[in-house]
Amino acid sequence: MTIAAFLRAGGRLLVDRPTDILPVYLLATGLLLTAQVPVLVAGGAIAYLLVRSGALERLAAELEAVDPDAIDPGTFDPANPGAAEGIPPGLEAALLDVFTPTVVALFLLGVFASAIVGIVARGVSAAATLSAVYAALGGGDGVRAAVDGMADRWQSFVALAFVRFGLLLVAIVPLVVSVYVTLVFASPIGLLLIALSLFVGVAIGLLAILGLAFAGQAIVVDDVGVFGGIRRGLGLIFDRPVAFGGYLLVAIAILAVSGTLSAIFGLLGVSQVTGLAGPLVLLPFTDAFKTALYADRTETPIDRPPTGDRVITAFGDGVRSLGGFIRDHPIANLAALAVFAGGVAFGLSLTAGTSIPFEGPENIGEVFGTFPVGTFVSLSINNWLVAAGAAFGGIVVGVPTIVSLLFNGALVGGIYGISDPLVFYALVAPHGIIELPAIFVACGAGFHLASVTIGAARGKRPREDLTVALRLVYRVLLGLAIVFVIAGFIEAFLTPFIAEAVLTGR
Repeated sequence: MTIAAFLRAGGRLLVDRPTDILPVYLLATGLLLTAQVPVLVAGGAIAYLLVRSGALERLAAELEAVDPDAIDPGTFDPANPGAAEGIPPGLEAALLDVFTPTVVALFLLGVFASAIVGIVARGVSAAATLSAVYAALGGGDGVRAAVDGMADRWQSFVALAFVRFGLLLVAIVPLVVSVYVTLVFASPIGLLLIALSLFVGVAIGLLAILGLAFAGQAIVVDDVGVFGGIRRGLGLIFDRPVAFGGYLLVAIAILAVSGTLSAIFGLLGVSQVTGLAGPLVLLPFTDAFKTALYADRTETPIDRPPTGDRVITAFGDGVRSLGGFIRDHPIANLAALAVFAGGVAFGLSLTAGTSIPFEGPENIGEVFGTFPVGTFVSLSINNWLVAAGAAFGGIVVGVPTIVSLLFNGALVGGIYGISDPLVFYALVAPHGIIELPAIFVACGAGFHLASVTIGAARGKRPREDLTVALRLVYRVLLGLAIVFVIAGFIEAFLTPFIAEAVLTGR
């Protein structure tokens, strides 16, 4: 079979069976969001320590006293005895009060924990997505296959993720050590070590990236463990070199297309489109193509209802599901509101009474430009992706959902604590009265998913209930997409003018 046939199979799957694929890739965003949790928790603890000790306020006061000309790279002369006169003598002490051993240890611990959690989350998400893709290629239920994949194959995929990470680490560490030896000891043999470690590192890196490229597909298609998957994935390179060569060309083309689209969207001021297209278009298409190639499958039983009808039906069903979820799950939605309120209270307790006034931007009416279409698109997409991550974060017993609510609540409360109340409400209220309830509903959906996940993990609910819950969350998010578009339009086009009218008339 030709590479073109495998490409068509991947494209057909994404176009004709989106309800079997997109919920699972959104689920993957929720899983990957878990990696942020340790860093956010560490950041919250650091903020609490610094604010309670007064270190942050002292640093802000010292920085405010700095003469800008004293640190201007164009005029600063270290040899001049008076060069440091514009720098407050207490700045160094204020910096040392901020970067204490406790703060540094918390930061490093958060980063390390995030790295470990991220590797595990990436493995579990790969188990879900590749299981869904292979099942959908065969005409099966992709969402149900994702649930089974997470339950039955997560160990193999997590082990594969650690193997890949370990290989990349082995590829990088010798180069870093060689550069360090060369710079510190100025040894001529250092250059030879750098060249040798660079050669070995590239070889190991290629093994991690290309040699394991089909290991995940092998685990799913051949139903083997991690070592069997690695062995069979490597076997494809030697047994079907033409197919592997075709994959390399396609992978390079996809990278080129991705980079080109990112550049175009960036120039147009809608860079968030890349954040939407990457996980929901390019990644599932690539996975579907690779899975079809490995499985040597191109003919799949896929229904072909009219695309326009499917889009209208999907969003109409999303609006109905959104209304039904608000009506049928009040406790989950109120719980989201309560957690957010707790975050607001925490943020407010940190900044209330501090001397860091925030008066809002100058020329508020023109903050986004005269015709901010790009801002409108970016805000709408970003808010929806945040909501999707929080909603599907319920699969990890709701931990990412809770942390997201607390973090955003603390951010809102912290900003309110240093703001003129009228400025704050003028900048937030016009779109916030729509956007915040939408966030609460998305997080309420995450809490509902967490409840079902806990029941399934304890054996008190069948896996089918989890499949139903995942599809419900997906439909609710489709309905919320319309709400976020409305909120994004208000924030980009109306909020600046409303805020300007309110603040200039006070």
